[in-house]
Amino acid sequence: MPQSKISPAFLLTFLVIIAISQWIGIAERWHTDIFWFTATLHVLGGGWGAIFFAFLGERIRGFSPLRSMDGFARFIVTLGFVALLGVLWELFEFFLDRISVSITGIQMQPGLIDTMGDLAMDLAGAVVAFLFVFLCERAASRGIHS
Repeated sequence: MPQSKISPAFLLTFLVIIAISQWIGIAERWHTDIFWFTATLHVLGGGWGAIFFAFLGERIRGFSPLRSMDGFARFIVTLGFVALLGVLWELFEFFLDRISVSITGIQMQPGLIDTMGDLAMDLAGAVVAFLFVFLCERAASRGIHS
């Protein structure tokens, strides 16, 4: 597998953009006023998680088994990684609600439907990002330059 073109600077910039959008959305109450706002953030977050996992697979020695997997196995493992990140984020929202709803009146996690939708959007973003990274790697291995 060729060396990834994913840079740490790209990953950090992507994550900072998501985080800033999240905090502005909370401050401006876009989570409740704009119905697609949280779905968009979850798609972006799932995409970031898949790209980050691909980056780890290329750069971290302990991830070397990932490099030898076929495309479908890497896809499933990537979805598992992103699902774990999504569940951890939902737990963060749950605990944040327990602490801050009485203070701010902002509820990040209104119920099960919201949680399941968020997890589905995380996975949708992961699928798109995985396909993009996979196709770029495949093109690079065939000598097709972007």
